Amino acid sequence: MKAEARAGALEALGDLGGAGVVAILGKAMTAPEPWVRAAAVRGLAASKEPEGLTFVLTALTGDPDPSVR
Repeated sequence: MKAEARAGALEALGDLGGAGVVAILGKAMTAPEPWVRAAAVRGLAASKEPEGLTFVLTALTGDPDPSVR
């Protein structure tokens, strides 16, 4: 349940948008757990913030875990 709540929170942050959200979700992209990185990617994509695009592209092209890509 805790993992689901954290993933939901990361995705909800993306819905809020804003530069501060990109910084928080970008930091989550460094988490060791793939599910955290995947939720951060979904949040960054939902934010529609141009600054978040770099993180999304990096995940799509370079994350070692297929569930993140």
